[in-house]
Amino acid sequence: MTDNPMHSSGTDTVSYPNALRAEQISCDLALFGSHERSLPLLNATYAEPADVFWPVFLENWNICDGLWPLRRILLSTLRQRKAEISPIAFLGPPDRAFYDALPGRVTVFRGCGRRCVRPAMDNRSRTRRIFRTWRPIYSPA
Repeated sequence: MTDNPMHSSGTDTVSYPNALRAEQISCDLALFGSHERSLPLLNATYAEPADVFWPVFLENWNICDGLWPLRRILLSTLRQRKAEISPIAFLGPPDRAFYDALPGRVTVFRGCGRRCVRPAMDNRSRTRRIFRTWRPIYSPA
């Protein structure tokens, strides 16, 4: 977050004590590596009020790797929290300007690890076909 805890989330949305709490949680999360930060993020914000949860989540989610194993609880948590209050109110001015400039519908493409991709065809038949036509290539010694 920024030096002024009220700046990043707006003075109308976050009380000063809660802004300090959000700042403390973000500082604590910085102690974790990107592959270790996902679960501590969820644990640290689980019981916090929305004006602590959203600023911390919005600042830290994009520096967390390894979210795939937590996808179900993460989506459930985000749906529940969004039902309480919209995260848009907690966006900083540059993020809010970007959000407001987006069209009504946005297509998002995001990469993921190979183990998370579901194959479009039967891999066994493809593997058999590859090995039937495969010929070893020997390089001269």
